[in-house]
Amino acid sequence: MQKLKIKRGRITLRGYIDKPNKQIENVVILLHGFGADCGRTKGSLINDCAKFMKHNGLLVIRVDFYGCGNSDGIFKDMSLSTQLEDVSAMVNISRIYYPDAKVILLGFSEGGLIASLAAPKLRIDKLVLLAPAISMLTEIRRGILLGTSFDIKHIPNVINISKINQTVGKKFIIECINCSEQQISSFYGPVLYCQSLCDEYVPQEVALKYQNLYFNRIKIRKYDT
Repeated sequence: MQKLKIKRGRITLRGYIDKPNKQIENVVILLHGFGADCGRTKGSLINDCAKFMKHNGLLVIRVDFYGCGNSDGIFKDMSLSTQLEDVSAMVNISRIYYPDAKVILLGFSEGGLIASLAAPKLRIDKLVLLAPAISMLTEIRRGILLGTSFDIKHIPNVINISKINQTVGKKFIIECINCSEQQISSFYGPVLYCQSLCDEYVPQEVALKYQNLYFNRIKIRKYDT
């Protein structure tokens, strides 16, 4: 595991690259969840996932989204647009240094939503979604984000989300309201969807929504842990 910096305009995204001791055939772009980081804590799910993939011959690129972790910016200025720009920067780096490698997007929770939005635009080879939080869009349209309610007709400039101890900006809310889930269906590569049957945050019916978007291109795996 080596520290990694990626420039996106004047912004620096910070994270890690996990490189196996073999020829690089596959690059995994790993995207973390809402308000989280790229797996900076030893024993965290993302860090363990990156280590596992490295030991199985996959190169992993993972950085904190803009406004998260050690990357530049503040969380209230984060939006779907900035996250998609972050993914594009990671994919561009992978193609500069590993032009012959296949690119796989792997997203956890809200990172899974971002991965599925980014895939059609970035010519990704494969997509892996771990409990993707597409249900967040539906909740926000109802005036709820992670248990915090707000007036959908009079959206405040900032919303304090106590569950993650962060402040979300108005731009993020508006972009989520206007985001069309149907655009996700224009990715035609293979998709793997994984979710625990005990998931407390992402509803189980999200799998059916993705099934209806990807049809026979998706494999769904559910686990009882």
